[in-house]
Amino acid sequence: MQIPKSLDLIQSALKEYAHLRASKIHGFGMFATKAIPKGTWIGEYTGDRLTLKQALKVPPADVLLLFAVGRNTYINGATNTDTRYINHSCAPNLQAVQVERRVFFQALSDIKAGKELTFDYQLANTEDKTDDYTCMCGASTCRGTMSAPTKG
Repeated sequence: MQIPKSLDLIQSALKEYAHLRASKIHGFGMFATKAIPKGTWIGEYTGDRLTLKQALKVPPADVLLLFAVGRNTYINGATNTDTRYINHSCAPNLQAVQVERRVFFQALSDIKAGKELTFDYQLANTEDKTDDYTCMCGASTCRGTMSAPTKG
C-alpha cells in the first residue's frame, strides 16, 4: 500500500469527495459527491487524544467513536471532523489505515457518486457485553454485529 508523501493533504480531502446527510444505516452518514477511484485517500479520523484511563470515562453513547491507535492511546471521534459520520458496514468501501498513531480512510474499491462511505468498525470483543453493537448495514454478508469477526 502506497502512503502519500504528505499525510496532511488527506485531512481536507473529505470535503472534496463527500457530504453529510441522513443515512439508512444509522443517523447521519457521509456520501460520495462524485466517483471515487479505488485507492483514493479520503480523510483522517481526528479528535482529542485520550489515555485508556480517560477513554474508560467516555459516555456510553460516545464509545463507538473511540479509535485505538496504541496500547494506551485513543482518538475520541466525538470531538472530530465529519469522519465520525462514516458508518459501519460488514461490506465496507473504505478501509481504516493507521500510520504513526494517526488513522486515515482509503477507498477499497471504486465508489459511485451517491453511495454511502463505510468501513468495518471491527469493535473489540469483550467478555463484558453491556451493549450488543447490533449491525444495521443491510449488506448481504452482514454478520449482525459491529464487533470484529470471531476466529475459529
